[in-house]
Amino acid sequence: MAERRFKIAVGVLILVALYAALVPWLADVDDRVTDFSAARLAPSFDHPFGTDSAGRDLFVRIAAGIRTSLLIALACALLATVIGVAVGTTAGLVGGWMDRFVMRGTDAVNALPHLLLGIVIVAMFRGSIAAIVLSIALTHWTQVARIIRSEI
Repeated sequence: MAERRFKIAVGVLILVALYAALVPWLADVDDRVTDFSAARLAPSFDHPFGTDSAGRDLFVRIAAGIRTSLLIALACALLATVIGVAVGTTAGLVGGWMDRFVMRGTDAVNALPHLLLGIVIVAMFRGSIAAIVLSIALTHWTQVARIIRSEI
């Protein structure tokens, strides 16, 4: 049963990723182009999800938003993994007092409220995708560091 759910989840993820990758590539996603005569139209064959208040197709805009979200998630996961592997490898290989020092630092980072720290980082760099990636990666590397250290 769990294997079947896993296959369904992976299938849905692949479909969403294909939707996010192909739809903005096939259709125009120019936010500067507005058609107020087509504002707030109900879903139809031409606009499967309808249009927004500026007349832009929501089917295309949602796909573009999902693509941005998936790219940010990938960047966060990669950066958190790199940081965690570096910290965990350092602690595991050096050992001794350095191991204790590094892991207590990891505990200190883990003790901070992730949401609060994320809000502070994002508030310092308003509207920056890099700030969003940093705020998530800098609060989620600790689990990777613990696993890598324990394996080493």
